[in-house]
Formats: sequence, structure tokens, C-alpha cells
Amino acid sequence: RALTNFAPVELERKFEFQLDDKIKLKGIIDRIDVWNNYALLIDYKTGSKKFKIKDLESGEALQLPIYALAIEQESKYQLSGMELYLLKDSERKGLYIENEGKAGLLYLSGKRPAIYNSGQFKELLQRTRERISIAAQGIVNGKIAREPFDLDCSDKHCAYANVCRVDKWALAGLRRREGGKAP
Repeated sequence: RALTNFAPVELERKFEFQLDDKIKLKGIIDRIDVWNNYALLIDYKTGSKKFKIKDLESGEALQLPIYALAIEQESKYQLSGMELYLLKDSERKGLYIENEGKAGLLYLSGKRPAIYNSGQFKELLQRTRERISIAAQGIVNGKIAREPFDLDCSDKHCAYANVCRVDKWALAGLRRREGGKAP
């Protein structure tokens, strides 16, 4: 797949912004490619974590949407897409935003990509804001749910037993009550 003249302009780009009056986010975007003021955000992954649109929709994958919020805050670029780049496989996959009737202004080949119109993308960013606010409120209140539910804590000689806060007995009880499914 070829990108239309997108070129890397920023690497390891630090950001910091206020999500609201109580929440400040900061981090580092691995790479920003730009073409005619349109930006493509790229996050490198050394492991095997695959891009899944359902993880964005459910709010489980917040990293790329947080990067998009950071770019949106400064209004320097118009976002055209965001990708995970799997270094192990040299695979790029992501979400592309329809701008001026073109899918992320990208020329794509191969599998059908995830393409959002601007309204869908704004909704995704709003859900991201809400998810972050809920998590932040949970941290402030000291109420953090045991997630993920499918932790395998069966190893009696766990290397992280000294620092792990998973109550193995409570987790086993939850599994029994829920028939092995997350509550």
C-alpha cells in the first residue's frame, strides 16, 4: 500500500494537554507523518498486539485515540488516520478518517480498512474522553475493577506475587459465580 506523499515529520513527539479541569494527559507519539497539513499518527509495537477496531469501539484501546485528542487540542494538523505498526511483521493497520471525500487521503490496497467519517470519529473521541473521565474518577475514589477478568493466576510460584494486587481467592469465586465469564 502506498501513502500519497505522507512523510515522517515528527518522531517521539511529546504532548501534554488538559482533558478537563481535573485531568491532564501527557505522553509520547512515536511518529507523525504529514502531507498537506493532514496527519497520520503511527504507534510502533514490538510485540504481537494487533489493531482491532472493536477494541477502539469498546474503549479497551485508548492509546491511539488519546494521541488523536492531543493532535486535536493543538489544531496544528487535520487528522487523517492512526495506525499501529507491528515491527515484527512490518504490518500497518489502523483507522482512517474520511476527509474531502477521500478515505484518510490514503491510497490503500489489500484488506478493506476501517474508515470513519468525521462524525463517527468525533463520537469515538467523545467516548474516549468519557472513558478516561470514568477511569480517573475511579482512581480518585479508589475503585478500580479487577480487569482483565481472564487473568491466569493459577501459578503458585508467580514472579509477581509480591506486588500483585489480585486477590486470587476472590477472583476464583467470581469465576465460579459467573460460570467462567466476566461479571
